[in-house]
Amino acid sequence: MQIPAHTTRLLAAALAAALPGLLSAYGPPDHLTFGFDDLTEWQGLESTLDLAKEGVQAGLWTDPATNTRIRTRSAKLDLATCESLTFLVHSAVADGGTFAVIAASKNDETEKPDYYVDYVTVSWEGWSEVTLPLAGFETAGEPLGWHRIDEIGFSSEGFGIPGDPVRSDLVFDAMTFQGVAEAVAGEPAPGEGLVPDEYAKVFGFEDFAAWRGLVPDSEEPREGTYSGRWEELETNNRVQCRSFPQDISGFQAMQVDVHSLKAGKASFAIVMLSENEASEGIDYFLANVPIDWSGWKTLTIPFSGFESVREPVGLTAIDSLRMASTGYRIKVTEPDAVLKFDNLRLIPKVD
Repeated sequence: MQIPAHTTRLLAAALAAALPGLLSAYGPPDHLTFGFDDLTEWQGLESTLDLAKEGVQAGLWTDPATNTRIRTRSAKLDLATCESLTFLVHSAVADGGTFAVIAASKNDETEKPDYYVDYVTVSWEGWSEVTLPLAGFETAGEPLGWHRIDEIGFSSEGFGIPGDPVRSDLVFDAMTFQGVAEAVAGEPAPGEGLVPDEYAKVFGFEDFAAWRGLVPDSEEPREGTYSGRWEELETNNRVQCRSFPQDISGFQAMQVDVHSLKAGKASFAIVMLSENEASEGIDYFLANVPIDWSGWKTLTIPFSGFESVREPVGLTAIDSLRMASTGYRIKVTEPDAVLKFDNLRLIPKVD
């Protein structure tokens, strides 16, 4: 059957309109690109076979004094579920120079560059493994968030590099992005979250008698009728759940959907109180979460990642769940930050 010419033109127009969106979709890192076995995505790196640590080749950065900027050409990465960036770096000499690691997130509404940046000082000779927590990156401009990264790069000048810039040749290999919330680059998610029946309305943020510090928000909840909105974080600095399981020892992590009005430099704390009468002061488990994204994001916080402050009794004796925007080692509070919570669940341990 022959397709009419006008129909063909319509299909071609529809495909042309959809193609840029398809090509610009943000997703997990590509193993070949970030394993440096395929350097077509990298601008400024040369191939080296002799110094490859993993795979068939590594990426050589020659003469950083003049070749000052290394970057991906067209990467579209969703790193919202990642907690750190790890890569191998080889240096022939320990010259003490510093280079910047940049994750660009272009915001069309701003004129200046928008990116996250951290720094590495080359204080070793030979191979070294570098791990940079994403929470430790500084924010420049108004990046849209870790879910919309347009470029990963290195620089030996600008970007607020502290101290002397690196001048020795460097080799990069085996860059990985460590995920915490969902599957990243083909890795399985930690498991399906469960909600105990008696906590269905509380964990679904449909029962606000159990929540202090939150108000119902019916605008685009993640699930159900409402999400719980937290605003005026500078003065309304504590959220408390009055109904939370006492024994969560059969679970490995807490998972919750969180909507942030904007990405910024602030953070909030998740606190599980577990009072120990034998110790002085308040005893609790603590996890700090950077508010570095906009829109909805699924957070998965392994209980093994919570810090024990003083001497909490344990996961068999949780007194209450809190969230805080001040104190609890929080360095930055943004008064105009607005968060919404929905769909809290617990992830069972796997035998």
